[in-house]
This record gives sequence, C-alpha cells and structure tokens, in this order.
Amino acid sequence: EGLPMPDAPADAPQAMCADVFDCRARRYANFLNMTSWVPHLEFVRHEDVLDVSQQTPWLAALLARYLLVRRADERGVHHVAGYKRRSDLNFTSTLVTSRSPWLNASLVAGGDGNAAELVTLVNARVDAALEEAAGYPLLPTPSVAA
Repeated sequence: EGLPMPDAPADAPQAMCADVFDCRARRYANFLNMTSWVPHLEFVRHEDVLDVSQQTPWLAALLARYLLVRRADERGVHHVAGYKRRSDLNFTSTLVTSRSPWLNASLVAGGDGNAAELVTLVNARVDAALEEAAGYPLLPTPSVAA
C-alpha cells in the first residue's frame, strides 16, 4: 500500500510512497527544489559537522557568508558542546565512522561482507542522481556473492 508522503499538508490528498527509498527520493527532490523559493538556504549534512574540529569552522563560515553579527557579550564561535554548555557531550566521528560504511568506506573495501551487501542493496534502490545532488554519491562496492 505504501507510506504517506513526507511533509504533505494535512488537507492534501495522501500521495503514497512505494517504499522508504521512494520517500527519500521525494524528500531530497523537495529539499533541492527549496532553493528556487528560499533565498538563503543552507543544507547541513551531519557528516560535515559531526566532529568538533569541523563544527567551529563551518559555523564561522556561515556567520561570514550571511554577515551575521554575534552578540557583544559572546567570546567567539564555539562548537556544539560549547553552545549546549555541557562538557559530557562528545561530538566526535570516531564511534559513528567505526560502524557506518557511508562514513567509513574502508568497511566495505576491507572485506566486511555485511557492509558490502548493505551498500549494494541501498545503491540498487536509491535515486542515484538525487543522491549525488544532495552530496551522497553511491559507494563503490566489491562483488557480493549471491
């Protein structure tokens, strides 16, 4: 029967997604289309700001790009943990990249058959052009035994 279309207005007829990959493609198409009617739109991929060392430069560049002015009492740009004022938050990519073949392609290249099979399955189901436009090119995979 399909999944409800993401972000559809409550009174709109419910266009159904065929599966989660179709919903993902529709969502990306909607996001990428937003640049035609939203003048100042930034796409933030979690991979780009996952590590503390990436967060501060990314945010500083955003402030400069849009000429945003910080409050006079602020002492610079801080990473996410600094804004949340919590020292127990550890925003590093170590744990995530140790498990995700999309953030650590060596999992696939290194012979992890499960990772290679998963990536092959996902590559076969996603809309490659939309994935590429959103910054997610298909991952190369070695041959996976059937």
